[in-house]
Amino acid sequence: MKLLQILDDHQIVLQAVLSLFAVMWGVLNVAGNLREIPAAAELNNIKWETQRNLPSFYIFNHRGRALACNYVPSPSKSDLDNLE
Repeated sequence: MKLLQILDDHQIVLQAVLSLFAVMWGVLNVAGNLREIPAAAELNNIKWETQRNLPSFYIFNHRGRALACNYVPSPSKSDLDNLE
């Protein structure tokens, strides 16, 4: 590496590419063997139909339904109390 001198563009690119390959080689050789994630093994036992069933995302009274053109608002609680 040249100290106190201006590096050319091609030298900077060459150093960047060489350092990228050095880091990739180091990461792949130091990391060791990869193991399977247990959650992935559990997901293989579940059918596709049940993976889409997410009860935590069920919404029954969503305000977005008022934006539909065929929306008819249901009577409010005060209207139901006055029916008696």
